[in-house]
Amino acid sequence: MPDGIKNIERLRKEVASNPAAHNPQSEFSAVITATSPFCRYDTDHDVYVFPITALRP
Repeated sequence: MPDGIKNIERLRKEVASNPAAHNPQSEFSAVITATSPFCRYDTDHDVYVFPITALRP
């Protein structure tokens, strides 16, 4: 998980520093997992984590 958090933070910085970005501040960040048994919100890193099965109707 620490590598994933580092990657999300790096991506946020890249988007914010892009002069062509129309929305430099992201509304939210999410990690979609394959097998997580539940959805959660990581308040320490401001990231939603949920399984791909949560997207089905």
